[in-house]
Amino acid sequence: MFARSVAVAATSFLGAVISTPATAQSSSVRILVDALGDGAVAPVPAAPLSISDSEYPLAALTEAQEGNVTLNLIVDAQGRVTFAQRLTSSASDILEQTAVQIARTRWTFEPARKSGEAAVGSVKVEVNWKLPLLAADEFSAEMIGIPIGGKKVIQPKGNTETNRAVRANYPIASVRRGEQGEVALRLEVLETGSVGQVELLDSSGFSRLDESAIAAAKRYTYEPGTVDGSPTRMWTYVMWQFNIGPRYVGRRPATPPQLAARTYCHSRPILTAPVLVTTEATNEQVNLRQWAHATVDGTIDDVLILTTKGWMRFNQPLVENLSRAAALPPAARVNRTPSCWFNASLAVTPRVENSAEAALQSGIVNSRLADADKAIEDFTKALAINSDLARAYNGRALAYRDKGDYENALKDHDQALRITPNAPGFLINRGTTYQRMGRFAESIDDFDEAIRNNPRLPAAFNSRCYALAEWGKAREAIADCNRALRLRPGDPSILDSRGYAYLRMGDYRAAIADYDEAIKAGARAAEPYFGRGVAKIRSGSADEGNGDIAEAIKRDPEIAERMAKMGVTP
Repeated sequence: MFARSVAVAATSFLGAVISTPATAQSSSVRILVDALGDGAVAPVPAAPLSISDSEYPLAALTEAQEGNVTLNLIVDAQGRVTFAQRLTSSASDILEQTAVQIARTRWTFEPARKSGEAAVGSVKVEVNWKLPLLAADEFSAEMIGIPIGGKKVIQPKGNTETNRAVRANYPIASVRRGEQGEVALRLEVLETGSVGQVELLDSSGFSRLDESAIAAAKRYTYEPGTVDGSPTRMWTYVMWQFNIGPRYVGRRPATPPQLAARTYCHSRPILTAPVLVTTEATNEQVNLRQWAHATVDGTIDDVLILTTKGWMRFNQPLVENLSRAAALPPAARVNRTPSCWFNASLAVTPRVENSAEAALQSGIVNSRLADADKAIEDFTKALAINSDLARAYNGRALAYRDKGDYENALKDHDQALRITPNAPGFLINRGTTYQRMGRFAESIDDFDEAIRNNPRLPAAFNSRCYALAEWGKAREAIADCNRALRLRPGDPSILDSRGYAYLRMGDYRAAIADYDEAIKAGARAAEPYFGRGVAKIRSGSADEGNGDIAEAIKRDPEIAERMAKMGVTP
């Protein structure tokens, strides 16, 4: 039943934030002068207009987006930009929105003059967004371990059936001792696709974790790499991340979770997706998008980022700003090697003071802290600065929904979808609001549209599954949950939703089985315990069922009242 609280929130980038404009910059701004009559004088910049490399949105960097946008700025008699209209498009919404917010929050002008008096005026500016990135091909070339020499080289491709983690890969002795860390390996992929040599590049600091990763990697299989179509022996890299996780529901570690001193320090960037091994979930891949190199004194001197054009590196001004913002400690303070690559969650966001983006991020944080009122205040501030910020409408809609103010939530859902039509995440959020209002037909329509726009989105099938079950269409719901589980096997929220569907259908044995799996997979919410308790009571196991319901109430004192409104009672 976790699907009831599905919320696809506005994207947030965490980590080091650059707020000081760089001295040098790749992007540029120029004034477009129109002839004025009647002795009028157009607004003149009080200081040179600029956009620094540090204000380049991370989302645009990773998508390798650049281009020109022309703005018409309305400047009041005090020299403040009160309105920014986009005249020509850069084909990138986020670049245009960032240009607008910078114009409205950072640029100032000498006001227009009419008959010698300060007056409201307008001025056109062209913003040329140019990526502050350079090619970083040498690391990709180094990975395969052979000279390319102008030949067509295709690197080995991993087999998802064999190159994955299972819970047994986490040594129980390591779990009990709280051992966590990263292991970087170099693998020889033979012409047959099997693995030859396995070299330990960087240790996790715990021998058990290293040995487990090596043993698993030896069982990997690949589509072999080719040179001009011929299978060829090559090398590739693998990184395993061992993480006990906050929701571990097995036997608790005997000691608090610990990290080896060099856990996140690597001799070179490992430009591949890591295998994540946890005590809660398996076979999960996380895409590494950034690597930063730090010197002995903690200075960042190189940053790589994954873009749609491949791996690229930040230019020097951006690296210098990032280094000042990150403030990594010297090597001696963390007992690491003098020179180190980190797969750190460093980020560059346009955090201009009093900007729409800053207010948006504050709203996201307050939403996560369950402070809906403050979140609404923040999102409203963001929208006052940039009325086209779809993520702010989406975030405010979720905050209104948390307060039970469904009418205002729907208004904001509609605005978010007006700006970004057919966005699957926004459709799922509005569909869930309709569902909570009992407007199931409209809810299903939104989930249908989300699926049409992204037929491989587990959250959409999961949400539709739950809504159908609540609407009394349990068999259709189970089909949707099955689709969601094929896309995301073992997900506890989907298992919980299917358990609810079976419960509504009266198949208590199947419901209990799904709830069991959801709880084993790490579900922390009260719903699967309450649902399993109801199913057990109805199937004749009152004592066990009452025990589950007591556990559910312990986790959420309001669970019984909430489930009763949905018609679920023992």
